[in-house]
Amino acid sequence: MKPSKRLEELGVTLPTVAAPIGSYVPAVRVGTMAYTSGQVPFREGKVVRAGKVPGDLSLADAADGARISALNAIAAIAGIAGGVDNIVRIVRVCVYVNSSPGFTDQPKVANGASDRPSAFRNCPSTPPSKWKSWPRSLPRSGLVKTRPSVPHCSVTPCG
Repeated sequence: MKPSKRLEELGVTLPTVAAPIGSYVPAVRVGTMAYTSGQVPFREGKVVRAGKVPGDLSLADAADGARISALNAIAAIAGIAGGVDNIVRIVRVCVYVNSSPGFTDQPKVANGASDRPSAFRNCPSTPPSKWKSWPRSLPRSGLVKTRPSVPHCSVTPCG
């Protein structure tokens, strides 16, 4: 099944790619790989999940912020790959979680980012690998920031 159809089945619409707030591009292609700049949970030009988990937001809200960030990243990659149907696989998702001291459930927050890329691809592959970090703060007080690594090509081999 094509990714666009799977996203439609899930009721997911990819967002418009947010304009950069600094000197960078949202995504770049190197050969058949695409890399994104860090994506925060923007929706319609505004950060929708900000602060630290669990101090300012619940674990569920944090996971939702990771999901929004991942969809923003997928949209950026789709933009340089010629559409979401040209994304072959999400290889790795780096998730940065803005955590309160003592918080240890960062993997549960990160699942919000990695579960969505796995869900919309109907390929015989494993979920992406994850790398997690919990810095003291993130740009614009964002709750999470994600950076997936994605190979893409002009033909989806498993659609």
